[in-house]
Amino acid sequence: MTMALFEMTLDSNNIAKARKEDVHIEYQTFDEHITDDMKPAKEVVKNNLNRALRGITKMEETSLQLRLLNVQSKLKAPKIRYNEFGDFYSRSCEDILEAAKPLLDENNLLMTISDSIELIGDRYYIKSTATVRSGDESISTCAYAREDVSKKKMDLSQLTGSCSSYARKYALNAMFLIDDTKDADTMDNSSKGSSKAPSEPITDNQKKIIYAIGMKMGVSKEDIIKTQNMLNKQTASKWIEDKNKEQNK
Repeated sequence: MTMALFEMTLDSNNIAKARKEDVHIEYQTFDEHITDDMKPAKEVVKNNLNRALRGITKMEETSLQLRLLNVQSKLKAPKIRYNEFGDFYSRSCEDILEAAKPLLDENNLLMTISDSIELIGDRYYIKSTATVRSGDESISTCAYAREDVSKKKMDLSQLTGSCSSYARKYALNAMFLIDDTKDADTMDNSSKGSSKAPSEPITDNQKKIIYAIGMKMGVSKEDIIKTQNMLNKQTASKWIEDKNKEQNK
C-alpha cells in the first residue's frame, strides 16, 4: 500500500498537486516499513523523490507570474473619491492597496513599495518602485513624479509626500494593470453630439483660469492639478463656463 502511495505521488498527473511535506512524510513511512527484499529499490525510490522535490520547488518558484495574474484578474479598486471641483471620481494609492492586500495574502505574495530621488536634467524626481516577491523571484514596476515648484502654500514635506503618493499610485497601476486614462474619455463622451475628431490639449491660459477659480474656491492644489489633467481644450471651455455661471448666481 505504501508503494502504491509513492506511485501516486510520483505520477506525472499528480506531482503538480503534491506538497513537499507530503513527499517527506511518505518517504519516512516507506523507510520505516522497508524489508530486506525491498532494499535494492530504496535508492531508486529516494532518487525519484528527490527529483519530485526539485520539480515541486521549481513549480513554486516559477508560479509568481500566474499568481500575480490571478491578483490582477480579481483586483477591483473602484473610483469612490468624488472631486466636486472637477466633477469626477478617482481612486487613491490607499484605495488600491486596500483592495490588493487580501488578494496578495491569498496568493502568498509579498509586496513592497520604495521611493528614491533621481536627478533628471535639472529637476529632481521621486521614483516609486512597487515589487511583488515570491521566494527568490520578484516583479517590479516603477513610476516617476516631479515636485511642482509652484505649490507655494505647501511645505517641503507636503510637497514630497504628495509627489510620492502620485508616483506610488501609478507604479501600482502598472503592477495591477489599472488604467486611469479613461476618465478623460468619460468626460469627453458626456457631451451630447461630440465629434470623433481628436481633441486638442488644454491651453496654458485655460489652466491659469482653472487654477485661479480653484484657489478662489479654496480647493487644494492637488485637486486643481487633477482637474487640469482631466480636461482638454473643448471640455475645459465648458468647465470654465459652468463654473463662472455657478459663481455669478
